[in-house]
Amino acid sequence: MVQLAPSIYAADYYSLGEQMKVMEEEGISILHLDVMDGQFVPGFSFGPEFIAKLRPHSRQHFDVHLMTQQPQNLIRQCVESGADTILLHWEAFEDEKSLLNAVESIHNFEKKAGIVLNPETELSALTPDLWKKADKLQLMTTRPGRKGQSFLTFSLERFRQAKLTAEQLDVQTELQADGGVNLSNIQQLIASGAETFVVGNGLFTGKLRENIKAYQAVLTEGRAGDEAVFYRD
Repeated sequence: MVQLAPSIYAADYYSLGEQMKVMEEEGISILHLDVMDGQFVPGFSFGPEFIAKLRPHSRQHFDVHLMTQQPQNLIRQCVESGADTILLHWEAFEDEKSLLNAVESIHNFEKKAGIVLNPETELSALTPDLWKKADKLQLMTTRPGRKGQSFLTFSLERFRQAKLTAEQLDVQTELQADGGVNLSNIQQLIASGAETFVVGNGLFTGKLRENIKAYQAVLTEGRAGDEAVFYRD
């Protein structure tokens, strides 16, 4: 199933309540929430407290992307704030063991764990053990931490390689693209193996409802049914 994950970082916070209602009405079942500390990446966003304030107003799956130093220290707070998936940067950990421990910690809370690779990080950094433990692999398709960057076209080959590796290892790791995704490259990403697409400015610039419909029209061919699969009870 191919699907959108709107990036709340790009939303209009003054109108966020209305925008969240529009997204749910239009069948958006995942919201992507970037937690940035201004140190691991240049940008600074919001923390678990902000996510906790959103949680009572949304049934959508919260996909929380930790772009911070020491992300393992935020896992419990993110879970308590209402995260459903927690995404960890490979680059934020000293070694594979510490990353595996963080992934295990997320799973112990009965949440999904994802691993994120920056554009410069080789796919070979993801060992078979990490592939087997990760519910999701997010490949950054721009350099993280700033809005409005251009899509890095070499990312298409990275998704092709990631899809092939997942097939060879016989794992069901979801492949997610984040950064510069727009209507002109999303079909290429689908063809390369990406399944979920984090979209920010492309959705929130202009009329949100119309933008969602435009993206969904492009995704329709690859969509396995119309029902959103990640809504909470």
